[in-house]
Amino acid sequence: MSKSPSRGHSAPVTTLCVPPAATTLLNDATFREFVPAPPLRGRIGTAGGFVVVGVMDHLAAVERGYEAVNVVPVIAADEDPAVVQMHAAKDLLPVTRNELAMGRAYLVAEEAIGKLPKQNTRNDRRTHKKKYGVQRSERLNAMWGEVFGVSKTTLRRYARALDAPAEVRRLFLAGHMDLDDVLKVVAAGAEVARSFENELLAGHALVDVLKRHLGDNEAGRTDGGEPGPNKDTVVGLVKSLNRWLKLLERSKEPPALTREQDRSLQKAEEFIAWLRRKVG
Repeated sequence: MSKSPSRGHSAPVTTLCVPPAATTLLNDATFREFVPAPPLRGRIGTAGGFVVVGVMDHLAAVERGYEAVNVVPVIAADEDPAVVQMHAAKDLLPVTRNELAMGRAYLVAEEAIGKLPKQNTRNDRRTHKKKYGVQRSERLNAMWGEVFGVSKTTLRRYARALDAPAEVRRLFLAGHMDLDDVLKVVAAGAEVARSFENELLAGHALVDVLKRHLGDNEAGRTDGGEPGPNKDTVVGLVKSLNRWLKLLERSKEPPALTREQDRSLQKAEEFIAWLRRKVG
């Protein structure tokens, strides 16, 4: 970064506006727990303007008194302000995937979007439908997946996992706990969650703590308290697998997997191997 004009566009730092989602995350203690130093990368957008190459570059320029910074337009100038907030939050995420940071970024972006001027007049809806071919609510719902790489539903699940005890969050990020189990700990209530964490910190094996607090699968019940697998559920599983396999076989390229999806596939592989041994 320098005071001399850059390739493309330059603009006074004071005229560039960092979106509220980015500003909030940079000062958010929960987010900074997972992202102590946001990366010097990304493109933070401003509706109807340009973007700074990395919000941290922008802040460094302000601190050092630079009068101009390198800026490039990376989103359409007339992009929906709500989508700008999504990009602003996503661009502060670390290069290494961190589901809890994603959950917090989602919450902050969603709150920032909620504070934007409403765009729900009949003319607003007609203009948006003409430009994008879909209703605004439908497009925004899809944009969460496009920007963050996972659906809005998954982002909400990551956000709920933030309520888990610190040791549970650590085990989850380290790949030792599934998201489903983390959310069950949260749903069990504060008292169970504290007991769960205390036992882990006392050195008890995770598998034993899971069975004690979330149910014993070997006793014929699932973690959620539902009846364990029987002939009908196995038949349903096989039928479902056949249906989805046919769809996946039509794809030329295999879809990208999130870490949680990869763990789920590993569990499915182990279960199917066990099932085949039992019936073989």
